[in-house]
Amino acid sequence: PPPRRRGVAQVDRVLLVGGSSRMPAVTREITARLGITPELRDPDLAVARGAAIYGEKLEIERLVTADLITRGRLAPGATLVDAAPADVDEAAARVAAAFAIPVAGVRRMLQISVDTVVSRGFGVLAVSGRNGELEVTWLVHRNQPLPIRVQRSFGTVRADQRRIELTVVEQLGQEVSPSPRDAKMLIEGAIEDIPPGHDENSEVRVTFEMGFDGVLHVRARHVEADIPLTLTAKTGATLSQSEVARELDQVHRSRRRDV
Repeated sequence: PPPRRRGVAQVDRVLLVGGSSRMPAVTREITARLGITPELRDPDLAVARGAAIYGEKLEIERLVTADLITRGRLAPGATLVDAAPADVDEAAARVAAAFAIPVAGVRRMLQISVDTVVSRGFGVLAVSGRNGELEVTWLVHRNQPLPIRVQRSFGTVRADQRRIELTVVEQLGQEVSPSPRDAKMLIEGAIEDIPPGHDENSEVRVTFEMGFDGVLHVRARHVEADIPLTLTAKTGATLSQSEVARELDQVHRSRRRDV
């Protein structure tokens, strides 16, 4: 089953997120596959509430860090990881007292670990060694933690190949597929004017890099000829600052309506 493929031996709870999760078929399918009845709790605002919790964590970390720097317990530019645990604990207590919030809540927020992941896979089109057809080779996979740097080597399909076309694609469905029909072309380019004298299967090295901004940087290089190609694409695979702000505003409006 999918959880076991990801190294998860057992699933304890399933939380449904998004308006489409209200469909009875979703609950039936998850229950049949995992033997667990999923929980449906405010699916329309679940992502926004998660963004709000993350925002609270970042603000608490900022306040605790500022407290430590002010008191000379942490050097400017350093992070909480660099501080002594006892100093962090004392700073958390001071922040809690200053804002009249439970110190246990401040400490819990500091302990929470948040991973930013890519929301879909990215790959390149390559000729299959099995059937000679174009297939997708996936270099970046959905839910892979950011930042990402991955490198893969390919080979030219014939001797004295003068041009190498590079087509970068992104995942369309929930599961990756080798079929180009199940992917969307994101950006393309070519390594051109390769001099003759290179054998079939000469190495072409492709590197994908993506940071927290969701911008995909692609570098390809014919290793022997030392001819590079650089491509860049804004993928939208992570939330922008404006999107995070919009989610937070939605939570705040919801809270005002509930009061």
